[in-house]
Amino acid sequence: MNRRTIMAGLLALGLGLTAVAATNLTGTWVLDKSKSDPMRMGGPRSGGGGPRGDLNLTLVIRQSGNDLQIIRKISMGADERPPVEQKFTLDGKECTNPLGGRGGTLTAKAKWNQDTLVIEGTQKMSTPNGDFDIDIKNEYSLSADGKTLTLVSTRSTPQGDTTTKQIFNKH
Repeated sequence: MNRRTIMAGLLALGLGLTAVAATNLTGTWVLDKSKSDPMRMGGPRSGGGGPRGDLNLTLVIRQSGNDLQIIRKISMGADERPPVEQKFTLDGKECTNPLGGRGGTLTAKAKWNQDTLVIEGTQKMSTPNGDFDIDIKNEYSLSADGKTLTLVSTRSTPQGDTTTKQIFNKH
């Protein structure tokens, strides 16, 4: 290889890393219900609990260096649930976080795939009907203007796969 080829490769790699490092999801994000798939409350064995038109979801994301914190705030009408906080590192290392609602834990890895943050892992659930695992993949991406966050979530359960798309506006 000649020197120009090596330099061009290094330059391209550097520009790619700069683009990934420039993506930052920090902010308060409010669910846009009119643009999002309906959300369901409850677990897969409960039939999902039905859609909730009065459900509000806010994500507070803090991203600094290699650290990522996601706080989920859910309310239904006047009923506000305790916020659920999850912490990840952005280097692909496994992190375990508690889950709200029915409990359980999420063991997952977070990493960048170009300009999309991908969090993949397994949710461990214990129910009166037995213990089971749910494979989870959450993909977070920003609009070009940085004002819209799209979250595509895929859940693989013993009953099958479900994918939902949620759109959040920066608040």
